[in-house]
Amino acid sequence: FPDLTLMHDAEAVYTHSEALKVGLALSELNCHWFEAPLNDLDLQGYRNLTARINVPVIPAGYAVSDHRQIGGALRDAPWSAARAEIASTTGITTMNRMMELAKNFDMDLEPVTYGHPLYGTAGLHLILGHSNATYYEIAYPTSDWEYGVVNPVHPDANGMVRAPEG
Repeated sequence: FPDLTLMHDAEAVYTHSEALKVGLALSELNCHWFEAPLNDLDLQGYRNLTARINVPVIPAGYAVSDHRQIGGALRDAPWSAARAEIASTTGITTMNRMMELAKNFDMDLEPVTYGHPLYGTAGLHLILGHSNATYYEIAYPTSDWEYGVVNPVHPDANGMVRAPEG
């Protein structure tokens, strides 16, 4: 630090007042985003928090499981960017719809790619196929997750990942 991009993933552990206090502190640190300070379905809590702090706020992405659900939420966006998980969104087709829908609302949708490399790689292909996603999340240590995978995706020395070849 300061050459690092700071992001805070809270996994829904804060009350509204705690999330505001932490969010204000993260704003002072120029944090890139504040992930999952509240339960994903607390849309009004997210709207209130997003309006009061200067750091982008995103959900964990595990509770948003349908493109109609995210469409309804984005009509009055509770987050700075959306998030969803391939395994919870019934696969690549629905996730693709959700990413297109978020794009229609001029919003990024960062796929959850944490976990087994096979669905992480599917998420990477979605990220590379859309202009409204930036980050690929890798479970660490990677070897704990890579059982049965011959050629897992790993970041290069600059932290960048690329689509697998072959």
